[in-house]
Amino acid sequence: MAHPFKAHRDNRVRVALFVLFLFALAANALALTLVRYPYLQNVSETSVVIVWTTDEPGDSLVEYGLTAEYGSNATGDSATLTHVVTLEDLLPDTVYYYRVRTGSALSNGDTFKTANGSDNPNFKMVAFGDSGDCTLLFAGLAQRLLGLRINTLAPDLLIHTGDIIYPNGEQWGYDRCYFPIYRDTIKSRPLFPSPGNHDYRSPSFLMPYLENFYVPENIENPEHAKRYYSFNYGNAHFTAVDSELPDGGVANVDQRRWLEKDLAENVDAVWKFVFFHRPPYSSGDAGSSLSVRNVIAPLAEQYNVDMVFTGHDHDYERTRPILNNEASDNGVIYIVTGGGGALLSRVGSSSWTAFSGSFYHVAEVKVENQTLTLEPVEIDDRRRDHYTLVKGTLTGNVTNTRGDVVPNAALTVLLRDRPRAVMNTLADGSFYFNLAEGTYDLRAAAPGCQTLTQTGLAITGSAESSVRVVLVCP
Repeated sequence: MAHPFKAHRDNRVRVALFVLFLFALAANALALTLVRYPYLQNVSETSVVIVWTTDEPGDSLVEYGLTAEYGSNATGDSATLTHVVTLEDLLPDTVYYYRVRTGSALSNGDTFKTANGSDNPNFKMVAFGDSGDCTLLFAGLAQRLLGLRINTLAPDLLIHTGDIIYPNGEQWGYDRCYFPIYRDTIKSRPLFPSPGNHDYRSPSFLMPYLENFYVPENIENPEHAKRYYSFNYGNAHFTAVDSELPDGGVANVDQRRWLEKDLAENVDAVWKFVFFHRPPYSSGDAGSSLSVRNVIAPLAEQYNVDMVFTGHDHDYERTRPILNNEASDNGVIYIVTGGGGALLSRVGSSSWTAFSGSFYHVAEVKVENQTLTLEPVEIDDRRRDHYTLVKGTLTGNVTNTRGDVVPNAALTVLLRDRPRAVMNTLADGSFYFNLAEGTYDLRAAAPGCQTLTQTGLAITGSAESSVRVVLVCP
């Protein structure tokens, strides 16, 4: 017969072991792991989206504030693997501290900066494309080294011209060839993407791309959500286009209508950038896409777009300003920046080529008020090309012969008889255009008035030129 004291002691041991087992189960349930580090999306002047992933479902919490003490919290959906939290009512052009928390999983403290408003026109951008080929030895090394270079450049924002993941845009590719490589950059700086042809090749079509990126809403065409969109940063307007969209690409009726409306509604931006994958002008192996050119070029010229960024060809090319399909002293500049990490391709030269080369790079763009500088930056910080664009301002007002202001008069800036910028006069009859250096004509028209064209209006440097337009109206 067992001793009573010994039996009682054995029971206590069993109970203790059972309690420890329950604690172990609970601890294991709480011991979540960050499998995808926080990254920023859709940064605006007053908001930001923060996304991260854990290995087990849990709550979504972001602590943030103007100091490392944080002080504010925001939450998202609970019991989810992918955590998406939007911070709102933020101050423009301001650095915030933040960290994310899901159960026991806690990120290190990081920072982000909200977008500049138009009162701070200075910013730095990095554009690149054709990057996600990290499974290949040499290309993978190039991509990783470029990822380090991007981080040292410390841009305010990044745009991607497509083919984010090779060979076919699958989710595992993002886990290996995107998030780990750019982690230290995208945790504190937003990247705005556009899809490439390889991104569409996923067995689930474009689903991994759509699931990983949270870009500005396209309210007008929700069925094309995340495929094309636009946003402002500082004194610049950015328009992302989907050149691979089924049913027509850039010629898709809905997308083309949206694009023209977007450009027309943002004529007051000092700088206008459009980015997508397939190039209208390229001297590389794939060459120019004429179907893209036929849609993009006329709109870019008419609405005073400064630069169009593309990829597809794995090289770098900057065109001379192009107007009416010809090189000009003034016009739209097209950049191929497809040297982001995939195997390089050959590139030649065309009549409109200003510079071209086959090398790994990202394109660094610095905007300081009305001056823009562009350089392709290589892994070792070499910069083979340098381009500067300075914009001046043409201002004035439109009246009739009686001295009455003419609101909503249609104004068209012409360069060699081609539309270069359009806008309507404001309620007080005033207008302003931000234009690259050159000599322009200005055509003014209003209902019931004679159309007037003033010629030889010179824009030099960052100066302001003023003109008075008097229409003859019965």
